[in-house]
Order: sequence, then C-alpha cells, then structure tokens
Amino acid sequence: MKRFIFFSILIVTAVVVRASVGTWKTYMAYGEIMDISAGSAQVFVLASNDLYSYNTVDMSITEYNKVKNLSDVKISHISWNKSAKRLTVVYDNSNIDLITEDEDVTNVADVYTKSTTDDKTINHIHNYSHYAYLSANFGIIKLDVKSAEISETYNLGQKVSKVAVSNGVIFAMLFDGSVLSAMLTSNLLDKSNWQLTSSYDPSIFDDNKDDWNKWYPVVSQLKLDAPKYNNFGFIKIYDNKLYSCGGG
Repeated sequence: MKRFIFFSILIVTAVVVRASVGTWKTYMAYGEIMDISAGSAQVFVLASNDLYSYNTVDMSITEYNKVKNLSDVKISHISWNKSAKRLTVVYDNSNIDLITEDEDVTNVADVYTKSTTDDKTINHIHNYSHYAYLSANFGIIKLDVKSAEISETYNLGQKVSKVAVSNGVIFAMLFDGSVLSAMLTSNLLDKSNWQLTSSYDPSIFDDNKDDWNKWYPVVSQLKLDAPKYNNFGFIKIYDNKLYSCGGG
C-alpha cells in the first residue's frame, strides 16, 4: 500500500499543503474503521491501518503518524490496557508502540529487531492485568504494558490466533481450531506444560465489542481532513489545488 507524504519545498506547493517550507505534512486515510478502543477520555480509532483519537470531553481529534509521534507505519492491531492506562499499538512488521492519553509514545522494538527465522506476525492482543498477551505465528509474547518491556516469549512452534486467560489458566487457540492450555503458575517457557484441551468455555475467546458498539456511531460521523484511502495512482498540482486519482 502506498502512502504519500508531501515535502513542501516550492512556494506554490507550500500554499497548497499549508505547511512551512522544509517541513513535512502527512495526509493519512481514515476511511475504513477497523477497530475502536476507549481509554478514560480518549477513544482510539484504527482506520485504514492508521490511528487517531477522539476526545470525549472537548470533542477534539488527534492524529497519530510517524512524522509526528509514532515509530512505524501500517498498524494492524490496537488495544487499551485499563490497568497500565496505555494503548498497545502493533504494526504489520511486529514493531510495538505504547501510547498514553496525553500522547506519550514508548517504542518496544524487541520483537521487531530480534533476528530469527520464526514468523513474527502478531495476530491478536489479549489484556490481562497490566500485561498484554500477543498471539503470534510462532507462539505467544507476554508484554508488560506498564513497564514497557517484553516479560516472556513462549515459542510453541504453533500459529496462535487468539489468547485468553480465565480462572488462572491461559488458553491458546491455534489456527486449526484446536486449543492449548496451561496453568499461569507453571513454567510456560516449557512447551511440555502446554496441553491440548477441550475443557473451556468458547466465549472466552470472544472479543469485547462494547467500545465498538458505543463509539462507532460517533466516530463514523467525524469529518477528518484526510483522503478516503491510501492508494494513489497519480497526483498533480494545478491552479493551487492538489488533485489525486485512485489506483494501485
């Protein structure tokens, strides 16, 4: 997917994009709302793999991007951790950012920078206490959201689609539909402590849709100064206006 960031070096270009000469201005697409995760006063919205937040108090909108504050591009998952009061942001390349409601961003790049032959794709985020359990194509990553560090990594040699913690037991749903489980108090680094199980309530893997149901009617009506999508086949400045044509 192509993303365009316009660099204003000519006077006419600076007029069009309303940015100072020598500065960057981003135009991210927010047309497709993918996920919504609410904090205390901020509602975070993942849209077209980009991120913005809606302030429920003053109704302001804050856009997040690599030029301004993020560490990477193309976000795949977001999830607010109530205990740590931070939003976990996972990128397609497995890089991770943690964001507070006052826009403080902390990068956790351990998974992204780790040299390994394993597929590091992250599929899902499950919050339990101040931890975020990240389902990955090699196993599970236990992220301490409060201290911003990877606590443990469980290499199960299996593609995990979702994780759930219930009654002191951690469950890992695999892509074939089978489920592994282990006691949280056991040595989860040892694969032999993970066993196939059918003794679980399937609803533990259901995503909580409360934030989506409450805030989608609101954020879907917001008018952001942004293109509808990220695919552009052609752009042209004419008569002090910037025209773009869809494509890709």
